[in-house]
Amino acid sequence: MGLGPGLGRKVVKTCATTQVEKINKDSKTVLLYPNPAAGIITVSVEGSKTILIKDMMGRTVKTIETSGNQFSVSDLADGPYQISIQNEKVEMIARQRFIKI
Repeated sequence: MGLGPGLGRKVVKTCATTQVEKINKDSKTVLLYPNPAAGIITVSVEGSKTILIKDMMGRTVKTIETSGNQFSVSDLADGPYQISIQNEKVEMIARQRFIKI
């Protein structure tokens, strides 16, 4: 039994900028966007950094070492994740959840 005319499913995609929880009191506010994300995520952290992406069970599913501000999440399965950002001194500077779509 199908739906009548005009009663199909409508998919709405949204894009938001998320302020990331500051861990280190000396760090500046960190932005992570878009959230939810399908491909590329941008973070507002300058300099060398390590980005750890964990699933909701706490398992590290991806580690990225970069000095850039963008990285890909296209290889991750859809769902919720937690991102942690460490500076070059291996100090945790930010942590935030994001959704891969």
